[in-house]
Amino acid sequence: MQTFDRDVLLQLIPANAKLIYVKDELGKFRYRLLEALRETDDIQVNTKGIPVTATKSPGRPPKVPVPAPPPAITPTVAVSNQRKVHMMSKDPVLKAIKANPDSPDVLAQVMISLAEESSSISFERQEAERNGTDTSMISGRRVQVLKSLADTWMKRKEQFAAKSMDIESPAFKIVFSHIALTFKAAMVSAGFKSEEVESVFSKVAKAVEDDTWTSDLKNKIKKA
Repeated sequence: MQTFDRDVLLQLIPANAKLIYVKDELGKFRYRLLEALRETDDIQVNTKGIPVTATKSPGRPPKVPVPAPPPAITPTVAVSNQRKVHMMSKDPVLKAIKANPDSPDVLAQVMISLAEESSSISFERQEAERNGTDTSMISGRRVQVLKSLADTWMKRKEQFAAKSMDIESPAFKIVFSHIALTFKAAMVSAGFKSEEVESVFSKVAKAVEDDTWTSDLKNKIKKA
């Protein structure tokens, strides 16, 4: 492969060029602003050995339209496809993920679906037992579903634990103290008398020491 001296290539760049085509250190080809050219960039040249440049951004390539799916081969298949689309539009797990993939509701819906699947498999096993059919494979399927359900339940508990806040931690006490001092300074700045300020904070301190206040705060955090 023919190599070119970098300094020579830089001298061959047209005066009106603003972008230069390079291969970066990761092997990715891209247009780079001349002033942003890096030492690790490998300048690309045309068949004449001249650097490939541009006077303006080449822009994004036009979007290629997604071809429409082929029509169903039979009316029966078409009806089946329509039923599938309708079922998917009602699927609670799919709806929860589309609405908000990060929502705790996703795991909740997964748990419900797994429980329904487990119940359905349990019915299959009962029917197999009633008909004298071997149930070992059905039982194995249900065990796997129950295991998945248990794993999902544990993840759900972890979500709730992540939402909770340790109000007994030193960090929380520092934050609470800072807020209290800020509020106290605001009262003084607003013209409250020192005895009024002390009276208010005395009542706040008494309320915070009550176990009911702590319990109510924990419940509100969990519901947030």
